[in-house]
Amino acid sequence: MQNENPKTIEKLINYQLRCAKVLHEAFMSTEEQKKGFFNEMGLKGEILELKGQLAQNTQQLVNTENKLNTLIDSSTINSRQAQRLLHCAKDRIGTMLGGAHSSKYKKESRMYFKNLWLSFCKEFEVSTYKDLNPLNYNDGFRFIENWSMM
Repeated sequence: MQNENPKTIEKLINYQLRCAKVLHEAFMSTEEQKKGFFNEMGLKGEILELKGQLAQNTQQLVNTENKLNTLIDSSTINSRQAQRLLHCAKDRIGTMLGGAHSSKYKKESRMYFKNLWLSFCKEFEVSTYKDLNPLNYNDGFRFIENWSMM
């Protein structure tokens, strides 16, 4: 409609704006008019009931946020995510040792895995990579991908 009758739309918008101005002047231009309008409508100027409800809802929201933060802080990655981290570690160590079928891999991979997981657990303050917090999941991948044997 706006493309077909742009002048009509413009006139309609101007009319609505003028109506809003006239209504505001008629009911709200002075404090006396505001009080009279509020009394006529059964309002008190401030809606105290809603104010109290807002405070209660705000407190409930804060409580819910605290519970959610506690839940997030104590959560761990799921088994699929743990498998992906393990696969990433296998790929990293395999690359470092010349592939999973190389003689170097067969001789040294256990030591590399042990060192990797010890470093990982120390970095993220967990007892096993499976206890990693989901918030640190992507950081876990970056750690593994950048890890090197010391």
